[in-house]
Amino acid sequence: MMMSRRRTEKGLLLWVVGGLVLIGGLTACRRSDSAAASPSAKASGSPGTEVADSRGVVILNGENDATVKIEAPDKDGYDLPIREEIRRKYVLTPQSTFRVFGINGPVRVESTDGETAEILVIRSANRREDLDYNRIVIDYKEAKLRVYREGDEKSLFSAFKKMPEGRQRVVVRLPKQIDFIGRGINGGVDLDQIEGSLDVSGVNGHLRVASQTGPVEVTGQNGEIDITIRRYTGSPIEMNGINGQITLRFAGEVNATMVARGNNGEVTSDLPGFQPRDDERQGGYEARIGTGGAEMEFHGINGNIRLLKAATPAVATGR
Repeated sequence: MMMSRRRTEKGLLLWVVGGLVLIGGLTACRRSDSAAASPSAKASGSPGTEVADSRGVVILNGENDATVKIEAPDKDGYDLPIREEIRRKYVLTPQSTFRVFGINGPVRVESTDGETAEILVIRSANRREDLDYNRIVIDYKEAKLRVYREGDEKSLFSAFKKMPEGRQRVVVRLPKQIDFIGRGINGGVDLDQIEGSLDVSGVNGHLRVASQTGPVEVTGQNGEIDITIRRYTGSPIEMNGINGQITLRFAGEVNATMVARGNNGEVTSDLPGFQPRDDERQGGYEARIGTGGAEMEFHGINGNIRLLKAATPAVATGR
């Protein structure tokens, strides 16, 4: 009886282990099939010829567009030893949307004339095999160009292991007339000239915009904000949950109403006609700018708010 029970327990154990192996194998096959079949898998680039740069760092060159000539040297020593460059080019119609999200590293946008968008993504890791994780997907559909980090599926075995460290840097050249959306970026965001809406959330780093025309919405920012706004026409400006100083520089006349609530910091301005209202309430701040008008809203700001005249006309500085 005892021997029979042991055989049964051993059989059950083998059955469970066999099932786990099968599940792990199916998961790996499913990931492989998805990478082979998905058109976005090609956009993520596949490691190819190895070339050493001046520092002896290995660069993995995949199937890239050779006409994309963007240069982005690693001046801050951010990249890990093994690198892969992804270069892509697309045609964007006016008022298209560019969306970037889930990036573990800085994002820089340079503005251009015309309708051509060029993208450079630099992925880096400590080991070559670590580049199998944190892949970048680039796709364009229905006037929406997206660059994002692909979620990595884990088998039951790899679920207990720490994911390899991966870093990314994104540099793009975009037509000026686009809407920019940024989500979940672990690094600074630098934008050149944007003649559309600006919608940024969940950035862990600074946000700097050389020239902005259109609505502005920033939420969940952990870092300073510095935006130059051209031709303010009353487009909405909303900022919520910001941990850092906010500086808005206006080129030209400004007529608006400023509303600030639940903030920890001072409000300063050198804009013409800036007048704090007499009905200022505890924990809040209101002011009329010029003749008044559309509201600029600031809520939950942990830092000073500065509304200033732009010293000089906004000049593209992203290159």
